[in-house]
Formats: sequence, structure tokens, C-alpha cells
Amino acid sequence: MTASDSRPAPGGYRPAAMATTSQRRRPRGPVRTEALLDAAFELLGEVGYDRLTIDAVAARAGASKTTIYRRWPDKRELVIAVLERQEASHPGIPADRGSLRADLLALLGTLAEIAAAESSSIFTSLLYASQHDEVLGQVMRDRLLERRRRECAELLARAAQRGELVEGRDAPDGDLLFEALLGQVITRYVVRGLPLDREYMRRVVDTILLPALTGSADEPAVRPPT
Repeated sequence: MTASDSRPAPGGYRPAAMATTSQRRRPRGPVRTEALLDAAFELLGEVGYDRLTIDAVAARAGASKTTIYRRWPDKRELVIAVLERQEASHPGIPADRGSLRADLLALLGTLAEIAAAESSSIFTSLLYASQHDEVLGQVMRDRLLERRRRECAELLARAAQRGELVEGRDAPDGDLLFEALLGQVITRYVVRGLPLDREYMRRVVDTILLPALTGSADEPAVRPPT
């Protein structure tokens, strides 16, 4: 090869093999999207929703704002994508454990696992933002919390089939159970900053949930055979 062979062609064109290292290593497609979501998630934990900016996400990810706007039209949609990715990675309702008490302990354990893996500062900032952003609030309810509400309804349906739920009063529903569980998690973990340990979960199930659902703190109210 002569010296002239290695010089750039007229017009500044360089063959693909001569691309710079940064050009070759720049992530594309799904990899780039994940890097942007990672950056947004980190910043959410550091500054909260209201102070999060597209400029900051672009700087953290080493990307241009145009790259972000190609994927999401605004900050809200970017954050929604972050939340949906997080929710998809969370475990679902545990398999049937054979009794209402065992199911409740397993479900509360799953919620505790999720709480421990997430940032309470992100949750509180989004909770506040959802109060004045109706779209964000609706998304949090419909896309993120709906899955847990359905799981609570499924748990109670199994208990009803086993004859464990109390008779003679308003039947408990998935919404009520979900709100009771979520309230316990928020109060214990977010507000008080205390761990959701096994002893705490046992007390919640045995002294609050089971008496309310079965009418007894010790044994479920089993229907007599017909």
C-alpha cells in the first residue's frame, strides 16, 4: 500500500474501518435506551421528579437531547418508561401457599422485597408529583399499581374457595386488602424508615389482616359443609 492509499478520500470521506474508537463503541438501539433509562433512574433518586431535567439525563448518559426526544416526547414519558421497566422487574404474587395466612405472609414478603429494592425518595417525589400531574397519577394507578390490586383479588378468591373468609358481613375485596397492605408498607418503610422484617409482617397478618378477613385471630372461619 502506498502513502496515498492511506489518505482520506476527497470530500473528507473515511472508510468504515477508519472510524474513531468513540464512534465504534457508541451504544445503539436497545443498549442506548437502557443507558438513558439508567441515567433517568439514578437522577430521580438524587433530585426527585420535579427537579429532573432532560438536560441532566442527557449529560449523565453521555447523549444528546435529540437522542432522548426521539424515544420520549417529554420528561413525564421518560419517567413513565423508567417506572414500567422497574415494575416489570419486580416479582409477581407467590404461588398458592395453601392457606390465607401463608398467602398473606408471602404477598407481604413480596411487597417488602420490592420496597427494599426501590428508593423511597423516588417514591415520595412521584407521589407528590402525581398530586398535581393528573396524567402521571393515572399512569401510576393504572399501569403500576393495578397489577398488585389484581393479585390481592386473586389471593382473596382462593381464600373464598377454601372457605376461609368470614361470613355475615361485607365481603372483603381486593381493593381494600391492597390499600391496607400498601398503607402498612408506606407507613413502616417510607414514613418511619423501619425495616419490613419477618416479625413485623407476622404481626400485621396475625393481628390485623386475619381477624378482619376471617373473624378470628387464630383460626379461619371455615364454612360448614353443605
